Amino acid sequence: MWNKKLLLFVLVIWICACSGQVTILHYGLQWHISVYESGYAHREVDDWDINMQPESKLYHLGPDQIRSLKKAVELAQFFDLPEQIDPETIRTDEDLLWIKVYKGNHSKQVIAIGLDRASNPDFAERFLILWKAMISIIPEPER
Repeated sequence: MWNKKLLLFVLVIWICACSGQVTILHYGLQWHISVYESGYAHREVDDWDINMQPESKLYHLGPDQIRSLKKAVELAQFFDLPEQIDPETIRTDEDLLWIKVYKGNHSKQVIAIGLDRASNPDFAERFLILWKAMISIIPEPER
C-alpha cells in the first residue's frame, strides 16, 4: 500500500473548469498551490523545520498559461494513464508523485514512483508532461 511507503515527494494537480490544486511534500517542505480558471494561483509553502518562515504568495496566470495546463492534460492523455506508474522494485528513497486532475464532472488520480525506472517508460513520460507544465508556470519554492 502507498500509505506504508516513505513519502519524500508528493505532487497533486487538480485542474477543472472552476478550480485546481497542487500539493507537494519534499523532505519536510510542503508546497500547496490552488489554481483557478480565473487565472489566479495561490502558493503556500511551509516547512516542518521550525526555523523556516511559512510563505504565502498569489500569482496571476495569463490565459495562455491556463490553456497550456489544459493542453498538457490532453497531450499527456492523462485520463488514459493507469492509476499507478512504478518500476519492478521500489526503493525507499525514491520520490513519490501524486497527480489528481478534475475536468468537468470527471477526475483522475495517478500515483507514480521511480519514474526513471518505470516498467512502462511511455506512461512515465506522459505523466511528466503535466508535472513539467505545472513547474514551468509556478516556480518551485527556494529552500
